[in-house]
Amino acid sequence: MEKPYSGRAHINESTREFTIEIPSRKNWLIIIFMTAWLGAWLIGELSALGIVAGILSGNEQDLASLFVLFWLAAWTIAGFFIIRTLVWMIAGKEIISFSNTELKIHKKAMLLSKVKTYDIKEVKDFAVIPNTSTDNIFGGIDGLKFWNMGNQGSLKFDYGLKTVKLAMGIDEAEAKSLLDKIQSKN
Repeated sequence: MEKPYSGRAHINESTREFTIEIPSRKNWLIIIFMTAWLGAWLIGELSALGIVAGILSGNEQDLASLFVLFWLAAWTIAGFFIIRTLVWMIAGKEIISFSNTELKIHKKAMLLSKVKTYDIKEVKDFAVIPNTSTDNIFGGIDGLKFWNMGNQGSLKFDYGLKTVKLAMGIDEAEAKSLLDKIQSKN
């Protein structure tokens, strides 16, 4: 008989704060692929930097040189996003903290992300987002979810005229359990 799944979220409670920590989902196939891709990326980056060094020294100045400069910029940006996703998959953690005055969402190990703070009095209509999608590496939002990107979440709330999504990568049943705990605290 299969054991019931106990979930990924860890709940910490104190007299002043209620915190939910959700580790990022580890897709080892994607982690291995991205690591190998970064090896090839580094070779391309170093080669292009060598060409740029030649351009800057004045040895090369033609249309191909301009293409290499543009390519290097795009290649560097792509590498940053792959590194960002890889770090998130390996060490990422979403931390959701509730206090009497505010709700904070922090995606720890997500490079260039900041803690988002919300006035708890303005947080309305907490709800579970029904899981109607499947993991799909090729299409739309489902494809972004497969790569651990996009604005996915299993819970949502309204904040003014915006809907905020949180609790990335947990199943709908776990999201319902978390919602029950959140509502019992408020």
